[in-house]
Amino acid sequence: MRKLADIDHGKIVRILKSRAGVLYLIGRNDKAQEDAESGLEIARHLGDKQAMADFKHRMSDIFAVTGQYEKMRHAVEESLSISREIGDEKRQAASLNSMGYVCNMHGDYPQALVHYGDSLRIQEKIGDRQGQATSLSNIGILYGHIGEYSKALDYYDRSLGIQGEIGDREGQARSLSNLGGVYGFLGDHTKAFDCHQTASKIRGEIGDKYGQAESLNNTGYLHYSLGDYAMAIGFYSRALKMQEEIGDKYGQAIGLNNIGMALGYIGDHPAGYQQLSRSLKLLEEIGDQKGQAYSFSNIARNCFERADYENARECLDQAQAIAERIGIKEILRRNALLRGELEMAEAGLSPIIAGCGGQDIGPAAQKALKHAANAMKLAKELESKAGRAGALLLTARAESATGEKDGAERKFEEAIAVFEELKLPFETAQAYYFYGLALSNKDAVQRAKVLFEKIGAKGWSDKIGRLVNQ
Repeated sequence: MRKLADIDHGKIVRILKSRAGVLYLIGRNDKAQEDAESGLEIARHLGDKQAMADFKHRMSDIFAVTGQYEKMRHAVEESLSISREIGDEKRQAASLNSMGYVCNMHGDYPQALVHYGDSLRIQEKIGDRQGQATSLSNIGILYGHIGEYSKALDYYDRSLGIQGEIGDREGQARSLSNLGGVYGFLGDHTKAFDCHQTASKIRGEIGDKYGQAESLNNTGYLHYSLGDYAMAIGFYSRALKMQEEIGDKYGQAIGLNNIGMALGYIGDHPAGYQQLSRSLKLLEEIGDQKGQAYSFSNIARNCFERADYENARECLDQAQAIAERIGIKEILRRNALLRGELEMAEAGLSPIIAGCGGQDIGPAAQKALKHAANAMKLAKELESKAGRAGALLLTARAESATGEKDGAERKFEEAIAVFEELKLPFETAQAYYFYGLALSNKDAVQRAKVLFEKIGAKGWSDKIGRLVNQ
């Protein structure tokens, strides 16, 4: 039997570090956490501060995936402190990037930009080209979040240039995917498709199945944004099959969510509910808190569309609790809009707007206006154009119910203009529908019907057909 003194603890540290990384990539975060904690304890015993910093950083990655952002912040701060103590600037830069991610997730974009910028300056100082590419990409992501797409394109291009110089093909594919996403938001779908196809080709050549699945999802999202939901579901399904083959649970959860949302847009809410529920189950298995918050919010929307208001509220409450705990403003914004819609639907406000009723709609409309104001506040904090348009639409609907027709009309038109600018076909059609319903504008209702038919949203076009035939 080997004595304890004969064990190569340094080798065990290296093994635990590698295994934790692999387990993290395949979504086995509980096991990855165990390896990181065991490795950290041994590294402390050995006085190996580099390994300590690395294990703390790996733990921060795990906390990020599981939505434990305060724990992530503490782990990153400890990793950064150790890296500064030993003068390891490369590890300092990596920790600063992670600090930027924490701020990004909390919607604190100015502070995130400070951390990403500090990381980039260190990497430029020490000549870490790959690190520079990562920081440039992170800054690009940040500008994409706040809608400054020209700056996002510039940073992605700079990142891509460095990755080409150093032969980082995986990084090139990632940057091309990011560029494709921005071109999609700008409505340049030809460039967007080209970027995603080139990224997919590179990933196929280097055998990156995770990346290939991501490219399929990205291409699916482009079709989704164009309103071609059947084509989107086809790409999402191909990505899902690949993710199941490689055991990527997180990727499967994202794919199932995407399919569920697309099914809802074409009016198949029961099938969409099944896929969204499967996604939530996987996210619960891997402990992804952020993902669960989005999932509960999406399921709440699905329940609402099926007039299952009780379950919609229950899911909203669960999404709200998680989002408030870990600080996801985007979920809080979406929840505020849906709560306003629930107030109106439960009060029978929609048929009243169409001139079919005579109930006291004041209290419900006032509650909806409060939710709309909250959604607008959050949209401004997030610098979200789509969020602002959504809040305008909800405000217009509520104001029209209280007789403020002129103000409501202006807000309807402004919301429609933003949705059209952002090339969001479903949201544009929905805005026309509510505009026409609220203000008895037959042209707007007909415009909504044409758009819904074009994108295959059968449930909505049928709804308009029934309304017109009444």
